[in-house]
Amino acid sequence: MYEDGETNRLLDSLDQFEQAVNDPQLTNIPFVLVLSKVDLLQDALNRKPLSTLFPEYTGGNDLKSAIAFIQEKYQQRYKGTEQRKIVPVVTTLIDPMLISNTLKTVLDVTVSNKQSIV
Repeated sequence: MYEDGETNRLLDSLDQFEQAVNDPQLTNIPFVLVLSKVDLLQDALNRKPLSTLFPEYTGGNDLKSAIAFIQEKYQQRYKGTEQRKIVPVVTTLIDPMLISNTLKTVLDVTVSNKQSIV
Protein backbone atom coordinates (compact mmCIF):
# COMPACT_ATOMS: atom_id res chain seq x y z
CA MET A 1 0.00 0.00 0.00
CA TYR A 2 1.56 3.17 -1.21
CA GLU A 3 0.42 6.30 0.63
CA ASP A 4 0.22 9.13 -1.85
CA GLY A 5 -2.03 11.49 0.09
CA GLU A 6 -4.82 11.10 -2.45
CA THR A 7 -5.80 7.43 -2.30
CA ASN A 8 -8.15 6.58 0.52
CA ARG A 9 -6.32 4.09 2.74
CA LEU A 10 -9.48 2.22 3.70
CA LEU A 11 -10.52 1.70 0.08
CA ASP A 12 -6.97 0.68 -0.81
CA SER A 13 -6.90 -1.75 2.09
CA LEU A 14 -10.23 -3.26 1.00
CA ASP A 15 -8.85 -3.75 -2.51
CA GLN A 16 -5.66 -5.37 -1.20
CA PHE A 17 -7.67 -7.63 1.11
CA GLU A 18 -9.94 -8.67 -1.77
CA GLN A 19 -6.94 -9.71 -3.85
CA ALA A 20 -5.44 -11.74 -1.00
CA VAL A 21 -8.60 -13.40 0.33
CA ASN A 22 -9.63 -14.52 -3.16
CA ASP A 23 -6.21 -15.77 -4.22
CA PRO A 24 -6.61 -19.47 -5.15
CA GLN A 25 -3.27 -20.31 -3.56
CA LEU A 26 -4.54 -19.11 -0.17
CA THR A 27 -7.83 -21.02 -0.20
CA ASN A 28 -7.11 -23.12 2.90
CA ILE A 29 -5.51 -20.33 4.91
CA PRO A 30 -7.58 -18.56 7.57
CA PHE A 31 -7.38 -14.79 7.58
CA VAL A 32 -6.98 -12.61 10.64
CA LEU A 33 -8.41 -9.23 9.77
CA VAL A 34 -6.59 -6.77 12.03
CA LEU A 35 -8.39 -3.46 12.20
CA SER A 36 -5.80 -1.29 13.86
CA LYS A 37 -5.76 2.41 14.57
CA VAL A 38 -9.30 2.46 15.95
CA ASP A 39 -8.24 5.48 17.98
CA LEU A 40 -7.57 7.30 14.72
CA LEU A 41 -10.86 6.04 13.30
CA GLN A 42 -12.77 7.77 16.09
CA ASP A 43 -10.93 11.01 15.36
CA ALA A 44 -11.70 10.64 11.66
CA LEU A 45 -15.38 9.98 12.36
CA ASN A 46 -15.55 13.19 14.37
CA ARG A 47 -14.06 15.15 11.46
CA LYS A 48 -15.74 13.48 8.50
CA PRO A 49 -18.67 11.06 8.50
CA LEU A 50 -18.07 7.58 7.14
CA SER A 51 -21.13 8.15 4.97
CA THR A 52 -19.09 10.51 2.78
CA LEU A 53 -17.11 7.45 1.67
CA PHE A 54 -19.96 4.94 1.94
CA PRO A 55 -23.36 6.62 1.42
CA GLU A 56 -25.16 3.50 2.67
CA TYR A 57 -23.57 3.86 6.13
CA THR A 58 -26.09 5.25 8.64
CA GLY A 59 -24.25 4.92 11.96
CA GLY A 60 -23.11 8.53 12.29
CA ASN A 61 -19.89 8.92 14.28
CA ASP A 62 -20.56 5.92 16.53
CA LEU A 63 -17.31 3.93 16.69
CA LYS A 64 -18.92 0.50 17.24
CA SER A 65 -21.28 1.00 14.31
CA ALA A 66 -18.42 2.11 12.10
CA ILE A 67 -16.27 -0.88 13.06
CA ALA A 68 -19.12 -3.33 12.41
CA PHE A 69 -19.81 -1.68 9.06
CA ILE A 70 -16.14 -1.78 8.03
CA GLN A 71 -15.82 -5.43 9.10
CA GLU A 72 -18.80 -6.26 6.91
CA LYS A 73 -17.21 -4.40 3.99
CA TYR A 74 -14.16 -6.66 4.31
CA GLN A 75 -16.32 -9.79 4.58
CA GLN A 76 -18.18 -8.77 1.42
CA ARG A 77 -14.92 -8.72 -0.52
CA TYR A 78 -14.64 -12.51 -0.21
CA LYS A 79 -16.15 -13.90 -3.41
CA GLY A 80 -15.76 -17.63 -2.80
CA THR A 81 -18.64 -20.04 -2.36
CA GLU A 82 -17.16 -22.10 0.49
CA GLN A 83 -17.14 -20.95 4.08
CA ARG A 84 -13.97 -18.97 4.78
CA LYS A 85 -12.53 -18.36 8.22
CA ILE A 86 -11.94 -14.62 8.56
CA VAL A 87 -11.25 -13.62 12.15
CA PRO A 88 -11.62 -9.90 12.84
CA VAL A 89 -9.50 -8.25 15.54
CA VAL A 90 -10.03 -4.63 16.52
CA THR A 91 -7.04 -2.96 18.14
CA THR A 92 -4.93 0.10 18.52
CA LEU A 93 -1.18 -0.15 18.32
CA ILE A 94 -0.61 2.24 21.22
CA ASP A 95 -1.98 -0.12 23.88
CA PRO A 96 0.48 -2.92 24.77
CA MET A 97 -2.31 -5.14 26.16
CA LEU A 98 -4.29 -4.90 22.92
CA ILE A 99 -1.16 -5.67 20.91
CA SER A 100 -0.60 -8.74 23.07
CA ASN A 101 -4.22 -9.86 22.58
CA THR A 102 -3.91 -9.36 18.82
CA LEU A 103 -0.78 -11.49 18.66
CA LYS A 104 -2.47 -14.17 20.78
CA THR A 105 -5.41 -14.26 18.37
CA VAL A 106 -3.11 -14.61 15.37
CA LEU A 107 -1.25 -17.43 17.12
CA ASP A 108 -4.49 -19.19 18.13
CA VAL A 109 -5.84 -19.05 14.57
CA THR A 110 -2.54 -20.29 13.15
CA VAL A 111 -2.27 -23.19 15.60
CA SER A 112 -5.93 -24.09 15.10
CA ASN A 113 -5.45 -24.16 11.34
CA LYS A 114 -2.34 -26.35 11.61
CA GLN A 115 -4.20 -28.81 13.86
CA SER A 116 -7.13 -29.04 11.44
CA ILE A 117 -4.74 -29.89 8.59
CA VAL A 118 -3.02 -32.71 10.50
